[in-house]
Amino acid sequence: MDPPRRNHGNEARSYWRQQCREKLSFYLLNELGIVVNPNEIRLKPRPDDPYRWRLSPSKQSLFKNQLSKQGTRGCKEIFRSVGETITAVSASVVGDGSEMEASEVEQTILSGISTVCQPGNHDGNRLDSPKESLAHLLYESEKQVETMEKQLENSQSIIESLRKENILMQYKLEQTATTATRALSEMAIINTNMQYDATGFWQPGSMHSFTHPNSPMFRAKQSWDKDSSKCKMVDSIEPEVDDGIRSSFRSILVCTVAPEMSFMTSSHVDFLEIRAQSGKEGKKPPTHK
Repeated sequence: MDPPRRNHGNEARSYWRQQCREKLSFYLLNELGIVVNPNEIRLKPRPDDPYRWRLSPSKQSLFKNQLSKQGTRGCKEIFRSVGETITAVSASVVGDGSEMEASEVEQTILSGISTVCQPGNHDGNRLDSPKESLAHLLYESEKQVETMEKQLENSQSIIESLRKENILMQYKLEQTATTATRALSEMAIINTNMQYDATGFWQPGSMHSFTHPNSPMFRAKQSWDKDSSKCKMVDSIEPEVDDGIRSSFRSILVCTVAPEMSFMTSSHVDFLEIRAQSGKEGKKPPTHK
């Protein structure tokens, strides 16, 4: 959040209150290892809050109200004083839920140290610090476990999304491959055993076979008309096929066969007759002589 241009008004108060919350939260974490959400920071801690503020006499008045009641000037003063005249101690040191002046805190800490260090003193007080450290370590460990569980859930969600995208991509690739194969099959020529004479021309009367994916073999026979210098192509289709296949076959002959003839182009084809021939049962379709 950028600082407001003016130092008064609701925008300025909101900005500096948030700055104080974040700085106090960071101070508790850095100095005491206590994790507190910035939005849950209180200048007057509740009895169950794990921290107590250590204040110099000049700062006592600032902590009579919560941050939500502080003005811009008070928030700025708190912000500048954190870590110097405003510090904190663990709630277990104070125990009564009240804020302490610096002199009181020092006396309490020194008294506790003196008690622990006395020879022959086997009170449980000397375990307070290890217990506190262990409780803090357990709390931090639980927070880390929660964070790792959330990260694991996010990772699993990402992996599942990638898996679905991979399946969809494979399906699209298969569809594309199938479409490409079908297109190539429609244009492919099987057994194009073209016969050439010594000059490299396609010999008249040679037979060529073509395959369409939706029907049996097509047979095409060309004859050379010397007078008109044109190629005449007649085919027989076994068995009868629909108009769509006839059209496809016509395209194959004109676009694919014609370029193979070095002495002609598709414009030299006199005509292309697609004729479906099917005889009665037991009778073979006619063949070219």
